[in-house]
Amino acid sequence: MNVWQQRSIDEVIEDINVDSYASISSSTMLVELSIGQYSGNIKDKEASEKLAEDNGAKKKVIRAIKSVFGECAELDAIQRCVSAARRDHEFHTVPWGNLGQRMLTTMKQPDYIAKMTDWEQQFFGLVENFGDVYDDLINNIVPQELGSLYKKEDYYPWDVIKRRYRFTLRQWSTPDVGNILTDLPKQALEDMKADMAEAMKENLVAASNNLWQRLAKVCENMSRRLDYSDKKQRYSSTLVSNVEDIVDLMRTLNVTNDPHMVKTVNRIEDALNGVTTEALREDEYMRGETKRKIDNVLASLPNLDI
Repeated sequence: MNVWQQRSIDEVIEDINVDSYASISSSTMLVELSIGQYSGNIKDKEASEKLAEDNGAKKKVIRAIKSVFGECAELDAIQRCVSAARRDHEFHTVPWGNLGQRMLTTMKQPDYIAKMTDWEQQFFGLVENFGDVYDDLINNIVPQELGSLYKKEDYYPWDVIKRRYRFTLRQWSTPDVGNILTDLPKQALEDMKADMAEAMKENLVAASNNLWQRLAKVCENMSRRLDYSDKKQRYSSTLVSNVEDIVDLMRTLNVTNDPHMVKTVNRIEDALNGVTTEALREDEYMRGETKRKIDNVLASLPNLDI
């Protein structure tokens, strides 16, 4: 029997071990990142009505959206920073529940906080840059870019705009089902613990699935790039490191000690032992062997409708 055959979602769930809630609670934590920004994209009612009229359309089906700050490099820099910070936040964590919280291991918490602190400093530095050009932007530059769509009433003083920018990181302990202090009757307390246990298992399954999906994505990309029969393929410098980063993350965030996850990352590490992007570009045999091993890993991943 091939022990690496594809596994069903039921088999994945069976490997989710939540017997030791206290262990999970002590080794992980929950984080939530909230970033506020002002895009400056607003609906222009008059322009919408004129556009509808000019095209014989009903007013309610046309929306003319304008960027009141025009082509602003400082604003674009803020938006790129926000996108990068959110990607970094999501990469180092897995989803927990439906309220925006994500799970992080306490072992990785110092590195994660350092990264988020750096993003926060960059964010507010870019906001200050935007503030430095704000008055000149709305009084001299934007009127020329927007033409007849420019309306002075669309703009607030900088101190009002600045308050819309925020970068907030909140941290909580992962719930421990066994540590509920309450005066509820015994049956009500048991029901509460059962509900918490079921919710925790659902969250752990979702977190595990998220890791499998992310692994599948980078492995599929590597397999596609290693198809050396297509000579048009180009290898980015992160072809190997992208897979290695996910493998490292799966080791760190495998808080339920899923044995299949452990075996899978071991196989990938073996497949990539001594493999570099530079070597893959030059060595046809290495490309073929690496693709074969990665394809075998892909065939063994859980069937999660990825």
